[in-house]
Amino acid sequence: MSAAALVAYIALVLVLLAALPTAWVLLREGWSRLVARRALDRLELARKVLERGAGENPEEVARRLREGFDAGTVERVMLLLLHEADVAKKQWAVSTFERLGLMERYVSRVREASTWSERAHAAEVLGLVGVASAVPALVAALRDPHEDVDSVKAAAATALARIHAEEAIPLLVEELRATDAGSSPRVAEALTRFGALAVAPLVELLRDEEHPQAAVWAARILGRIGDKAATAALLERLFDRSDTVRMAATEALGSLGDRRATQALLRAALSDPMPQVRAH
Repeated sequence: MSAAALVAYIALVLVLLAALPTAWVLLREGWSRLVARRALDRLELARKVLERGAGENPEEVARRLREGFDAGTVERVMLLLLHEADVAKKQWAVSTFERLGLMERYVSRVREASTWSERAHAAEVLGLVGVASAVPALVAALRDPHEDVDSVKAAAATALARIHAEEAIPLLVEELRATDAGSSPRVAEALTRFGALAVAPLVELLRDEEHPQAAVWAARILGRIGDKAATAALLERLFDRSDTVRMAATEALGSLGDRRATQALLRAALSDPMPQVRAH
């Protein structure tokens, strides 16, 4: 082989080697687009199955989805349905979601998924579904001292408030008896959103002398709810032996704006032994 031919051969090999990465990138991109296109096609077919089956027996629709599509497609199409469903269709969508076993899957993810983003997303989905059976897992996420506060715990608290099931209220109130700086504000936020439904259990907690910090949280939440039905119980706590409870009670009474508290607050302002309580 002549020197010129050898040089040409080496140059060709180098050109081919340089072109291989580009060819690989193009091939990979083309394959990714093909996979995405097929996934979208499957998703559209699954949507049509749901549209045709709307209002039918959820068990039968769930069977069609399981038999016709992979688990990922079924999960994605159900999430789309839950986001888009109007009030009339929501209960049917939730029933179908449960028949597919997705409820158990997301409850498990809230506690066991390996990343905080997966756990936070699972909590959001459970709030969207709005079924009371998700409450224990969501509360457990709030109580976990190692859980991410700004994502998972915030999502769990929002989900609990969104579920708005009265069954959640006793669980949340009980959680305040084991307060910690991370989860109690989220529990309080969720209870506040329940409004008048949470007043009676919070009043009972307010009178719990064995857990003064829980009583403080109860007073704060009652103040945020603003229901004057709590006035009498808050007035009682103006004489509590804990100065933090008395401070919380005065703040709450100020928020309620019930004139029945005027004289008691005046006495506290003039005669309470703690200057912080008098200031509040």
